[in-house]
Amino acid sequence: MKAAKIEPESLNDYFTRIEEREPRRTIGRSFGEVGSGKTSFWLTGTAPILVQSFDKGVEGLYRQLCERLGVPEKEIFVTAYKWAPGRDDFDQAYAQSVRATFEVDFYKFLELTKRGTVLWDKETDIWQMFRYAEFGAPNTEQRNDYAKLYARYAALIDDLKDTDLSFGAIQAMKDEWESYVNPKSGKRAGRSTGKRIPAGCDRLDEMVLTDLFHERMVSEEEGRASTFRIATGKVRQNSRMQDQTFDNITVAEFGQLLIPGSEAVEWF
Repeated sequence: MKAAKIEPESLNDYFTRIEEREPRRTIGRSFGEVGSGKTSFWLTGTAPILVQSFDKGVEGLYRQLCERLGVPEKEIFVTAYKWAPGRDDFDQAYAQSVRATFEVDFYKFLELTKRGTVLWDKETDIWQMFRYAEFGAPNTEQRNDYAKLYARYAALIDDLKDTDLSFGAIQAMKDEWESYVNPKSGKRAGRSTGKRIPAGCDRLDEMVLTDLFHERMVSEEEGRASTFRIATGKVRQNSRMQDQTFDNITVAEFGQLLIPGSEAVEWF
């Protein structure tokens, strides 16, 4: 009786090979001052779009968006969350209930559609909510507890990366502070550096594929509209687009540069 032939094992038996197919999507962070076009940019992206909103700043944008794109309508859904940490009846349990609802909404959207965009507006508030749900009132957390929080936060974005959906996270800006020793008193104190930096999860830039800084350039000419400029930082999907600037660009226009050969309709 002949022994059964044993086929040699291959790398494909154990590992997943990278395919040439590139999903027409990006995973990005957008940061900039108020009114710099962050939300408007992402709303030009692939529909359907789910806006998980703590900002409640999409009012009036829909009509302007459709006029800009020359379309009668666009499939955009908004779920708004009540978030008011300063209220007397606010506590950690409430923050945990908001987090639970937020995560259910997020995964339900991933379940119901194979293409589209999830937009966190603003991620600054969402990160605060996750911190409050994990640790309670501000200034009570211990640094060694952050590993669990970061892991839970990153898992959401990682799970979205397993789909073909796009993702945008909008961050507000805040003053940068530094510690220094007062030469008169000899005591350590804090002061502003004069710089503005993104406010939100300090590791979000590690989790995304594309980093975008938004700025509104106000024209000095009377009657001329402002320019909405995007400056790129990290662009993992196409390194040639790093450290570039783009004016008044839509997601479809950005996407066609990001993935050469892709068509506008694939980003809309």
